[in-house]
Amino acid sequence: MKKVTERLNLHDGNTPYNPQEFYNFHDGKIFTGLTVVSWNLTDTGPDLGGLCIIPGIHKLNIPCPDIIKEEHECVLVPEIEAGSVVIFIEDLTHGTAECKDTFKHRSLLFKYSPPQQSWGGDYRKIPADKNLLTKRQKMLFERPYFSNRNPL
Repeated sequence: MKKVTERLNLHDGNTPYNPQEFYNFHDGKIFTGLTVVSWNLTDTGPDLGGLCIIPGIHKLNIPCPDIIKEEHECVLVPEIEAGSVVIFIEDLTHGTAECKDTFKHRSLLFKYSPPQQSWGGDYRKIPADKNLLTKRQKMLFERPYFSNRNPL
């Protein structure tokens, strides 16, 4: 495979403030606005490159200082084996560390948000013959809303 040296600089951390990305701890429960599930298709780590994060910074609500780059001691590049899954919130300052290997790193990112919000404005219309759908399937076509929402 072709060697890739590009990286995705550290970003997010909810600065500037974005109401879709939030982290709250209340009454012993964690509430977040967007959860990311990253499924590694290749090995990554400090000697290979890949996902990099600043642990705990999502709780600070301050911008990441400009002096902090991917090489800073507070930036963690976790060792993740191919086939493993990493779950983090979009509010966490994260990026991609420089690839130090001879192959492209691949991950699949799945992003989940609460039912009242969406990152897209284009919604699929319910099929014309909606009577063939189950109650749960019909609910999956509903647009985002908060009040009196039925659980799936």
